[in-house]
Amino acid sequence: MIQTTPNKDLEQLLKPNLFESVNILIAEDDETNYFLIKEYLEFSNANLIWAQDGKEAIDILNQNNNIHLVLMDIQMPVMNGYDAFNLIKKSHPKIPVIALSAYAVSGDREKGLRLGFSEYLSKPVSRKKLVEIILQKIEGSC
Repeated sequence: MIQTTPNKDLEQLLKPNLFESVNILIAEDDETNYFLIKEYLEFSNANLIWAQDGKEAIDILNQNNNIHLVLMDIQMPVMNGYDAFNLIKKSHPKIPVIALSAYAVSGDREKGLRLGFSEYLSKPVSRKKLVEIILQKIEGSC
């Protein structure tokens, strides 16, 4: 398994097939944001599954026991990211869930981490930061 260091540059992180056989659920209602994340991770050969709201994310997790990580938008219709996260942690406590928020204000990250999110990132997140965090959380959950 690849070991991460905080100072890896982007070229070192963008190894083809880095996340091969890794299933990542992306709970994101905004199509543009989903496609940006998809583009960021295209090199990695991860299996990306798209849920367009928190309820759909819960349904997918309940039907698929092979999800390795969840990227969770906080502001979504039907069921927001906080409510979806609470349900995920009850039924799938070991799956890392990374919060993504376009509306992050001072204290939001700390609140998210206090609630139990594996990480809390503000949008727009950089490709390097996203890959580093996913790599770190995937390694930490294995």
